[in-house]
Amino acid sequence: MLSHFSEFRRLLDKILIQSFGKPIVLYGYGRSGRFIQWYAQYYHNLQVDYIITEDWSSAIPYEFSLFRNTLLEYDYKDVSHAIVWLAVPDYSNAVSFLETHGYVKNESYFNLCEAVYGDGLFVQKDEKENVFTRKKTGYRDIQFMEWLEYKYDCNFVTRIDQRDFTGEKIGHAPYILSADKIILPLLDQCHIDWQNENAIFDFGCGKGGALVTFLDYGFRKAGGVEYEKNIYKVLEDNMNKLGLREQLELIEGDAAAVTDELDKYNWFYFF
Repeated sequence: MLSHFSEFRRLLDKILIQSFGKPIVLYGYGRSGRFIQWYAQYYHNLQVDYIITEDWSSAIPYEFSLFRNTLLEYDYKDVSHAIVWLAVPDYSNAVSFLETHGYVKNESYFNLCEAVYGDGLFVQKDEKENVFTRKKTGYRDIQFMEWLEYKYDCNFVTRIDQRDFTGEKIGHAPYILSADKIILPLLDQCHIDWQNENAIFDFGCGKGGALVTFLDYGFRKAGGVEYEKNIYKVLEDNMNKLGLREQLELIEGDAAAVTDELDKYNWFYFF
């Protein structure tokens, strides 16, 4: 695991391990909530028992039973004995609701967004930034790559549409961050033999989020190719800020032109 995430994991784990053996209510099912649910299960085998959401838009996945906050008022299935993980970035109303109903901060409920980001939870918009250098504004979500933006001033999260590319656009997809919670379980299914020298190459590596994930997973060597020159500049800047540039082979140009370089790799990633 990369040391860059050590503090992030410590802040989360300090809270999550207090919930072993107790019912768990996840309050908030946006990006932060979905990450927390995955993280708790993936790293600690902790299962969320109930999910409360204030967002009932079509963007919310419905693969789990979702509840309104009135779940806590009616003590559904003895839920009053549960630990509440609060994962709502704009949390003032949720805190007021919990404390009105007798929940105590850092005892029966834990504010995860505040615990991770403290006073850095909200990011003001910079109108001067161009489409390639701009970063996410508003409330930060609890995610690995957003932590790197917060702690190391990197730029991973913001989408870049194909129409903003400066080169030939035919056949190229927009830049979208590869999510760790998707990549890591896929790597698990590959049953990688760590006794061998393993190296992985990313076709269309964008700003480098997947490359960071590969190194965090255990790969000692990773490389990638990125076509859009302005995105490539962000990629190099990110890796320099993280001190990972020497561990990576970064190529600017057409992925179809990368040939002999691939002989050093035995795993290949296509987003």
